[in-house]
Formats: sequence, structure tokens, C-alpha cells
Amino acid sequence: MRVETEELVQHFRLDVAGAWTVCRDLIEDPEFLQNKGALLFTGGGFGIHPFPAFGAMSLTKAALRSYAYMLNEALAPKGIYAGTVTINGPIGMNDFFSADRIAEAFYELYEKRTECEKVYEYPELVGFKGSGAEYWSHVFPASKEAESH
Repeated sequence: MRVETEELVQHFRLDVAGAWTVCRDLIEDPEFLQNKGALLFTGGGFGIHPFPAFGAMSLTKAALRSYAYMLNEALAPKGIYAGTVTINGPIGMNDFFSADRIAEAFYELYEKRTECEKVYEYPELVGFKGSGAEYWSHVFPASKEAESH
């Protein structure tokens, strides 16, 4: 795995520093605090199932996921909810990963506010044990097929 430093920094700016900046300003806003707002993040499955071919994204998605958990714990006493939907596949790849279905996962997370994270993945992959490469070969079976030829 070779990730150039600038690539890692660019992903970190986009995935983590951007969220940090927005949240820092929001959680100091009196109106947001008074209304018991919510902070919702879109995470990526590389943060749970890292894959060397996507090293920078794997690192920054894991950092964003950690940030959502930290915010949830720190802000819950103030009545503010923080949560993340971790999407383990490309949005729009098929009907299962349709934007509408993923939006339902966000809404459910927001409404319940009982868990910090909703992992949106194929039901047969829940609890998967194995490498990131093995996990993603189940999400993208065509890429597994192409590798064998």
C-alpha cells in the first residue's frame, strides 16, 4: 500500500477537517443548542473494512466515524444527537443502495437517536469476519470475477 502524503491530507481535509469545522461552529450556536439539533454524517465502509487499494479513504473514513462517536458522547448530555450512516457500497449501484433506501436509514437513525451508527450493508454481510479485500469482493462480485480471469 502506497499512499502519497498529499492524497492523505486531501482526503483528511474533505472527510474529517470539513466536518470538524462545521460542527465546531454549529455546537457553539445558541439557536442550535436551544433546538437540541442533530449532526448526521455519511460514513463509508472503508472505515470499518479497510482496503489497501483505498488506503487514504480507509484511514479518513475511520477517523470520521470516530469523530461521530466522540461527538455523540460529548453532546448527548446537552440534548444534541450525533450519528453516522456508514454506507458499505456505492450509492446508486443497485436498488439496495438506492438513495431513497439510504435516506430511510438516515431518517430512522435521526428519529430513534438511540444508536450513534447505522451500518447500511447487504444483510448477508452483517457481522462479516475477514479481510477488507474479502469483504469488498462480496460487495463488488464483478471485480472478483475480473481478477480471476
